[in-house]
Amino acid sequence: MMKANIITCLLLCAGGLSMSSASGAEWDAKINGEGFMTGEGEMLLPVEGMVVSALELSFPAQQWSEPGWFAEWASSVEFPAGPCKLVLYCSDDFLGPTAGFHFVQVLVDGQVCWEQDVAGAAVAQCVEVAMPAGAGKRQIAVRLYDKKAVSNFPVTVKIGGVKLVCNGREQALLALEPVGRDYCEYPPELPLPASEVRGQWTRAANIVQPWGSTQTLAIREAQQWAPRFANDFGFDAIIMLPPEAHNAITVGEARMHEGISDEQFAGALQSYRKEGMKFIMYSSVMHCGHGPAWQFGEIAKEHPEWSMRDADGGVITTYGNPWLCPSGGALEYTLQYTADLARKFQADAVMLDNNEFMFSEAKKPTCYCASCQQKFRQYVLERFKDEQVDEILGLTATEIRIPENEREPLWGLWLSWRKRVWAQVMEAYRAELRQINADMVVLANTQYLYGSWILAIDRQYEHEDAVLSESRGHDGARMAAKMTLGRALAQGRPLWNYIGTFDDKDFRKLRPPERVRSICAASIGAGANPWIVFYGFTGEENEPSIKVLTEYMAFWSGHAELLGGGKDAAEVGLLFSPEARDLRGRQMPQPWLQELLGAGVAMRGLWEPRGCRGNDLEGLSVICAPAMCLRQQSAQRLASWVREGGQLLVTPYTGWTDQYGRRRSQSALSAALGKNVSAPGQHAIGRGTVLCLEDERQLPDEVMKLVAPDVEGEDSIGAFRRLSDDGRSVLALVGFEGPIGKVTARVPGAVKQAQLYVPGHEQQTVSVEQKVGQACVSFTVDEALAVVVW
Repeated sequence: MMKANIITCLLLCAGGLSMSSASGAEWDAKINGEGFMTGEGEMLLPVEGMVVSALELSFPAQQWSEPGWFAEWASSVEFPAGPCKLVLYCSDDFLGPTAGFHFVQVLVDGQVCWEQDVAGAAVAQCVEVAMPAGAGKRQIAVRLYDKKAVSNFPVTVKIGGVKLVCNGREQALLALEPVGRDYCEYPPELPLPASEVRGQWTRAANIVQPWGSTQTLAIREAQQWAPRFANDFGFDAIIMLPPEAHNAITVGEARMHEGISDEQFAGALQSYRKEGMKFIMYSSVMHCGHGPAWQFGEIAKEHPEWSMRDADGGVITTYGNPWLCPSGGALEYTLQYTADLARKFQADAVMLDNNEFMFSEAKKPTCYCASCQQKFRQYVLERFKDEQVDEILGLTATEIRIPENEREPLWGLWLSWRKRVWAQVMEAYRAELRQINADMVVLANTQYLYGSWILAIDRQYEHEDAVLSESRGHDGARMAAKMTLGRALAQGRPLWNYIGTFDDKDFRKLRPPERVRSICAASIGAGANPWIVFYGFTGEENEPSIKVLTEYMAFWSGHAELLGGGKDAAEVGLLFSPEARDLRGRQMPQPWLQELLGAGVAMRGLWEPRGCRGNDLEGLSVICAPAMCLRQQSAQRLASWVREGGQLLVTPYTGWTDQYGRRRSQSALSAALGKNVSAPGQHAIGRGTVLCLEDERQLPDEVMKLVAPDVEGEDSIGAFRRLSDDGRSVLALVGFEGPIGKVTARVPGAVKQAQLYVPGHEQQTVSVEQKVGQACVSFTVDEALAVVVW
């Protein structure tokens, strides 16, 4: 942080930027401090069904500020005698609860007449501000002002439809008139076929992963650990680094000879295979699977052009050397490295770690390397053709380049293309590795809970044989919400979940038994295959947690056909839009999802990029679709579902923006329904309804009015409904805060009895009873997981 006297020297006064409204009023911009920006743009007034000109005030991400810094637009206005008020529309793009930092203000002659925290803003609101008495020339200003310092709090505020009302007469300062828009859909995406999903064993897999020193242990003492892994825990797959990579990160360059030999590694694999365990080989593109050539800097020295780079040429060195970009020669190099080792050790699967782009050391996005610049330009020209580049993008062929900020016209298209790059990586690996083993399983470690667009991972899922993510530091409720998202984006593929069972501060220790129980129950109950890191498996202090872990892993292995795979069968759906996160800063999954899950309402995630295809909406009675970004295909299918009797919950912004962040001339959902549903309230459509809510945080309460909870108990209990692959109905119950205790769960009226499965207990039969016209089962469970089957 700068010292106060230095800050004073850096204060800026940008009076050169000005804007003239259609009414003739002049607006001048001023910036006081660093990072703040002003601009001219457009503002969506969904209730009125139009887009109008707007003044913009913004502050970026990854930027610090000081109290008192601001950006403003100001105009000198002649006030008549008598009482006056200023009327304007105000909106911002921050929906979170964080308060006390950024404020929107209206000032007259430098005095604050009105202010509002940006926290919790919802639909654009009409604000009326009483003006101080007095005729004559006065300066009106709208300002984005910081009362407290921030370090990473991006926000954009928009002001539109400004008018001064005095003695019943109106003076327009910024006209409230629709902005004409020529919107058309982009040409269809270029083909990117997905290979056939392989590996039936992945649907029931129970995976263990040694790492670092524990891989050394797992190799040198394989004869001891192989039967224990298989018999005590039920593990049937193991993931390990090839010997050289393991040695590179474990003992280092100077002592490679002291590490694990190829012969030791092959012998250990033989022990694990004897117990029926599959071998998943660790590798990557971005650091060549920690291979020595990358780990010790040889690749960085010989091929600097292979590095991921930001717009200024900066690189990422999180693990010691620059990350490798898949758009250049690194793809073929790492692919051959991986293929040779997979062939040598006869791998059953390959997991690519960190299949993603990332911020550079300068906190700037990547990748702007020469190969990405060239391939992005080729992609745009191939997809749009010459005349469409001009007509749709407003560019010439020579102007096509990777954009550096979201105001540039190709920003949304570039974000989509970055995701395509990693999807192409998966297909390249599948094609090459399946020449070695026709049934090779290929997957990647993708952090799908990440809060921004930077990773570019969201198009990989349909090009993987199973979907994997690391889940560390979660409690049961957050784990359940993440797995609900994971099931949606996996689209029927197995969902593997790396459960953070160990202490992040001391890998020798497991987390307390009650926490291990909670997160394992939430992950398994939601239908995710367990992936456990080989930490904390020894020592007397870990025994209570080991007991829980063995119990829950054995439970998964014994009932994997019920717990994993299958088809989600909840009655309430939630549309997940990665573009709403990428282009509008919305959290995914939404924070209030945990509230619904904890209230016992089973939720089915819907992956919006899929476009609500096929039978995705079958069996749903309620769908929550608050996302501003919506594909036309999704809007049309949601509209058909509503007409057939569905109840759709939206916000005024739903569907106004496409998947590239381009604002439409009207909501795609309203267009598909033939009726403006952006106005708050209930709208009857065919046999169904659309309920438009001003604030999406109202959704949990409204859902609870429409459906009964799937389970009710004394504490926070989650419910997950599935139809198993063999046709049985499954209701998994999870205690988020401890044992489930006494509960009552809904079942169909035709069911007479059901089977109850609980970790560490014998299977039992429970009878169905009728309570107030509803069939249900009641029981008491002293564990955090129970599964009801009929």
